[in-house]
Amino acid sequence: MLESPAVLRRSISAVLALAAAACAVRSLPAPSLFPMAQLWIAPLDAHIRGPLATDGRRVFVATGDGTLRGLDLLSGASVWRIENRPGVVSAREGLLVARGALGTVWGMDPATGSARWKTETAIAGPLAAAFDGDRVVIAGEGIALLDAASGKVLWSIPDEPKVGAAPVAAGPCLLVPEEGGTLRCREPGTGRSIWTYETGGPLSAAPLVDNDGRVLLGTSARMFVAVSLEKGHRQWRWKLGADVRTSPAILDDLVVFASHEAVIYALRRGGGNLAWRATLPSRPLAPPLLLGEGVIVSCYGARPSENLLVGIDGRNGKRIGELRTPAEVQGQPLLVGDRLLLPLRDLRVVAFQLAAPSDADTPTPPPGAPPHP
Repeated sequence: MLESPAVLRRSISAVLALAAAACAVRSLPAPSLFPMAQLWIAPLDAHIRGPLATDGRRVFVATGDGTLRGLDLLSGASVWRIENRPGVVSAREGLLVARGALGTVWGMDPATGSARWKTETAIAGPLAAAFDGDRVVIAGEGIALLDAASGKVLWSIPDEPKVGAAPVAAGPCLLVPEEGGTLRCREPGTGRSIWTYETGGPLSAAPLVDNDGRVLLGTSARMFVAVSLEKGHRQWRWKLGADVRTSPAILDDLVVFASHEAVIYALRRGGGNLAWRATLPSRPLAPPLLLGEGVIVSCYGARPSENLLVGIDGRNGKRIGELRTPAEVQGQPLLVGDRLLLPLRDLRVVAFQLAAPSDADTPTPPPGAPPHP
């Protein structure tokens, strides 16, 4: 039976409306990342050791001469300086932690650098401390959990398999990526092992947990996997041509990660299907950083004295710009709101202001950070 003219007109109008909507989506402007404006440079006396850290107001830097520094996030000016405290730093709102290579841990006031407590954990290793609510996780040649207010050791498991990347607290699990290739879920309150997942190769990247209870993990066995947080059962995997040595990032329903074959991938978190992939100019140096729907990846440069910051549209994988760094990057860049901080091998920290984001590209501060002043 033929449709009436009125019905046909409504059908055609609906199709045209859908087509117009699809065109509108395709014509959305690319996320705003470039140009990046240099804001400040902070000179140092020695090479940077470990990652930069922030509490949302200040930037904390540890250097190889045993000095810790607090810098103002807005200007880069020195706020305080503490010497003879070797270690690597991590921070959250209200607490700065310095972890020494042999297991000495300091809890400090982020505003002044003054010590609140000092604890000998006997857990050696180079990893910065991680946080689990009001507790501090120290991992390396074993693992220990400390009370963040007092530094008291709540439990300790020394001489366990070496930990290859920072543990991640997620609900009922303290996820521990072990150097030998085991991802272990420990009960946060006791340290008891609940489940393990064998990846088939050493782990050097921290996992990420999404809101649907999936543990998303890159491996050195040329695979990216999703594992159930509850039981540790694999839900899906994506085979790769090279290792994944940096952590992923979550962008809407995607998980975004870079592999050592100089490729960045975006997979659907629900089933591991490919959304897009893009070629990078070289191998990645650090995990992808997100500003709205923009993705920033730091890569090796064409010359030893430089690196590249590559911008990618997280919706489709298209390149949207790049920046050659003023010197070789030493460690992971740090994104705080719309400010990108680079630790440089030439004894400097440099801060860039990213292009003003659109309404669709609202910057997200790090977990626990207060609003930017």
